[in-house]
Amino acid sequence: MSASDATVATDRGSVERGIAGDYEFEIGEVLREAWAKTDGSKATFAVATIVYVVVVSAVGFVLGLATAVFDRVGFDLFDVLDQLIPVVIAMPMVTGISILGLRRSAGVPTSPAIVLNYFNIWIPILLLTLFMYLMVAIGMVLLVIPGIYLAVSYMMSLPLLVDKKLDPWQAMETSRKAVTTHWLEIAGLSLMLGLINLATILTLGIGLIWTIPTTYIAIGILYNKMFGIEPETLKPS
Repeated sequence: MSASDATVATDRGSVERGIAGDYEFEIGEVLREAWAKTDGSKATFAVATIVYVVVVSAVGFVLGLATAVFDRVGFDLFDVLDQLIPVVIAMPMVTGISILGLRRSAGVPTSPAIVLNYFNIWIPILLLTLFMYLMVAIGMVLLVIPGIYLAVSYMMSLPLLVDKKLDPWQAMETSRKAVTTHWLEIAGLSLMLGLINLATILTLGIGLIWTIPTTYIAIGILYNKMFGIEPETLKPS
């Protein structure tokens, strides 16, 4: 896709149109397009995912050793860090993989290095993560259904935080309002993507080479229909 084509792709939505529910999609159409765009991007997502796993595992290993050592002397700080730091390390990289999905959905070049691009905004990402977990947990306590509603409604919060440069609460509320207008359809897409990834158990995880890119690209396609993707997000990194 040319640069002009990519620019046209960003015009398909806006924050205002998304919140107003002024977007349409079909689950099958999104999945077919995402599957088609997976071709040629599997290696990029595979390398990005491997970097993610290696970094998070290495940090977890080091913290595990530190916790074991300091537990012997009754020092509890590392017990806290053992829970917190993996989230601090993991979520900026999850953000990077999400942006890979947005970029591939718009047909612009992608690079595995993008997975490491968002540690400079780790505080907003961490706050967003904590706020979402807290709100969904409260919803689950309130008879489960509100928690399920919020879990689906917040699915666009992370790309909104980065792409539209919203603060964590604005990103969550913008996602919730926009998703609510088509909640059942988006929940259906989320369910289909979850089942597709679950099916990789039958392939001993080998199928993740296809399903991880398809999942993130599908979310990118839907995001573009809802909000559009900013040119800055699509520019060469």
